[in-house]
Amino acid sequence: MNIIKYPNQNISIHFNVPYLCNDNFTYDRAGFLSYPSRAGVNLNGLLQSKEVDWDQWAPFLQAWLCFGFLDEVAGQPFTQDMPHQNFFLAHIIERKLNGSRVVTTRNLTELVYLARSQARDPSSESLAHHLSYLYSAIRRIVLSPSFQRYMKKGRRSTTPFMLAVDILISVQIIAETFRTCWDSASVSSILHNVPSTTNVLVDILLLDAGWCPYEIQRLPNDFLEHYNMCCITRDDAENHKNCTQHTCFSQPGLLQDEPQVDDFIPSGAGVVFSETILPDGFLEPHSSVRKGTRETNLRFSHNRQLGKLSEEALGLRETLSDSKLK
Repeated sequence: MNIIKYPNQNISIHFNVPYLCNDNFTYDRAGFLSYPSRAGVNLNGLLQSKEVDWDQWAPFLQAWLCFGFLDEVAGQPFTQDMPHQNFFLAHIIERKLNGSRVVTTRNLTELVYLARSQARDPSSESLAHHLSYLYSAIRRIVLSPSFQRYMKKGRRSTTPFMLAVDILISVQIIAETFRTCWDSASVSSILHNVPSTTNVLVDILLLDAGWCPYEIQRLPNDFLEHYNMCCITRDDAENHKNCTQHTCFSQPGLLQDEPQVDDFIPSGAGVVFSETILPDGFLEPHSSVRKGTRETNLRFSHNRQLGKLSEEALGLRETLSDSKLK
């Protein structure tokens, strides 16, 4: 059996993206849904365009989806040029030694509880309302012809586009952490008919970490679980690119016995991933709740060691050079 432990409450390893809000794109606190038109953005035209200047539009996505959501939920201005000691801002923006700033998910748990204590409306219904708008906006962007056109290029796509992808991933981590920590059962109950945020973007990170597409398909449909799993790299990724669905799903003899993940087990970890081999070599992934601990059973399909955690594996990807972040 493989057992991999994850942080309490399914909170992801932190993820950093450049802080890009500028004079053209800063959330103005006048309503989430109408922000694109107030910012002078023809959203429909942008999503249908054959060529998109992602250097220009990445700041718009961050101002709208990241800081617009945070502002609406907490009722606090997150993007004004405030002193460093501003309590809310310090939880989401970090200043690097070279003076540049990054948006980080490092302190999200604390930010959620702080936001809930200060929110105009701390009810689960209010958060679910804002999340439904955010989910709708993310799905509309990711599934748009313009975005999909760049997605087909994969890692060959432009750096500005991959920066936009990273911004959307950071927004998804923020959204799912709020959903998990605020009042998970109540919020999820309210949102049971609302499609959650898509896994399409975070699965790019899984592929980069050496995961096989068929293994990814077998993971539970949960964004934070996909993101946590992409923080573990696969040592034999180069030898795994040409595997087939038959090989991945039907050869239990290739399963590893004990992955080396000691460095990844934090104290007080609560989320457990484990494998159970059925007689026919198959296992349907499922989740169960036991004494407050979420337990997901799945099988790893290849005999290999899990890689050591590196800065890149932890999702601390710097998409632009420091000179461009200033």
